[in-house]
Amino acid sequence: MRTIVFITPNISQPRCVKRVEAFFNHGWQCIVYGYTRGLYEVNSYADGIDVRVLSNMTSANNSGKFRQVFEDVRRIVTKHKEKDVVYYAFGLLPALSFLLLRKKYIYEISDIMYAYPQYRRAECFFKSLDRFIIRRSIVTVMTSEGFHSYLGGCSEKVVFIQNKVNRALSSYHREEVHFSDKYRFGFVGAVRYQSILRFAIVIGKYFPQHEFHFYGGTGEGMKAVCLDLVKRYDNVYYHGPFVNPDDLPAIYGQLDIIVACYDVSSVNERIAEPNKLYEAMYFCRPIIVSEGIFLADQVNRFGCGYAMDGSGEESIREFVSALQPESLTDISCRERSIPVSDLLDNSDSIAVRIESLV
Repeated sequence: MRTIVFITPNISQPRCVKRVEAFFNHGWQCIVYGYTRGLYEVNSYADGIDVRVLSNMTSANNSGKFRQVFEDVRRIVTKHKEKDVVYYAFGLLPALSFLLLRKKYIYEISDIMYAYPQYRRAECFFKSLDRFIIRRSIVTVMTSEGFHSYLGGCSEKVVFIQNKVNRALSSYHREEVHFSDKYRFGFVGAVRYQSILRFAIVIGKYFPQHEFHFYGGTGEGMKAVCLDLVKRYDNVYYHGPFVNPDDLPAIYGQLDIIVACYDVSSVNERIAEPNKLYEAMYFCRPIIVSEGIFLADQVNRFGCGYAMDGSGEESIREFVSALQPESLTDISCRERSIPVSDLLDNSDSIAVRIESLV
């Protein structure tokens, strides 16, 4: 039995769980090392997967985080040096550590950690480093084609596995939504963006006939903000953490429209393709995203929702006022016609490919 060792910065992140279980289901011995981050902690791995928590990821700067990750990876490599193993790195820091330690690794990119304003002066250096890490990998998984474009179409080793719906939900009976003039808006996931809060404020302040729901855990500071909105507005609700994917059918069954208007101040948000896109389509719920980004292009391509300016309360208010039940129903029906095979996770493809490469 081949052994694959995973390193993840967030050990209970649903995407990481899906990827690990894909290899496990293909007969690999899977060992997962990772850090806790205070998010997604209600999620768990299948029985038989060896999960080992390293520590809580510190709030240090990236140089401090790299020292922490490198030392942990070095100890892990030493622990497994007598075994013929393949290493799987979720993110830049563990991938760089494996490169420096001259170990075979698979690299997964789900965000660009240096694509933020504070790293602008070093962006070219990190881009070059990222391309080198990709070239030296066995294969590199990207969750968005936007990352590939950002890095300049860097390597034939790249494969795309978008953040699609867990196959555990493949038996779910999909039905379109027929809208009235009262809408239940919702955000599903860890709240990190002011634009999401702004949307909830607008619903609470100006649209008492509608509702806004937060589903998902988040940091204590942001949780306090959400709970404050709940106190201020009778039509805003905070439901806390949920188990992915088990709770998704019930959650989406309580919502009409999915809000995913992420802030667009950083490159990362402009090029990512989050799982909300595929969840919304799978559950036949129209999705609202920020305009002018890769995600908006995908929404337009699928015809599954709207792209809008979420930077101010007035633009959100105008947008919500213009929504029509007939148009929303048309979108839901269009989503219902999308084949299930286009929306379910295809992590198995990477497990099959690795078997042929190592």
